[in-house]
Amino acid sequence: MILLAVIDDMAACAVSQGAFVSGDGIFDETVLQDACRTSKTKLHLFKTADALLDDIMRYADQTMQKVYELSEIAATKQVIENQARLQSFLEENLEIPVTFGGGFFSRRHLTKSESHRNRGRSQGRFPYRS
Repeated sequence: MILLAVIDDMAACAVSQGAFVSGDGIFDETVLQDACRTSKTKLHLFKTADALLDDIMRYADQTMQKVYELSEIAATKQVIENQARLQSFLEENLEIPVTFGGGFFSRRHLTKSESHRNRGRSQGRFPYRS
């Protein structure tokens, strides 16, 4: 029987979980788990390859969502911890596009003294926080 050969191979290779695709209706989840019990393996039954791929994609989506959430938390923590350094860097190096005088593509360097003078005048485009 193919099922027993799969379980034996999984046990021999120290594979604890696997997927078993069978659409013939002979197998159900209970039969699979009963057959796996003595080998300490676990097979998950899928009726079609598409059902298996859907399950894999669902797992990948959940995993990536967790990674994004953890990355956002780590990035937020770094910004908060380095806020003073970031603010200092921005005050020294920020350039703001100017639409008057030298044309749309000219730039004006915002110096530290100008940034303090213009505090609160950003009109929402480049909010300044101390």
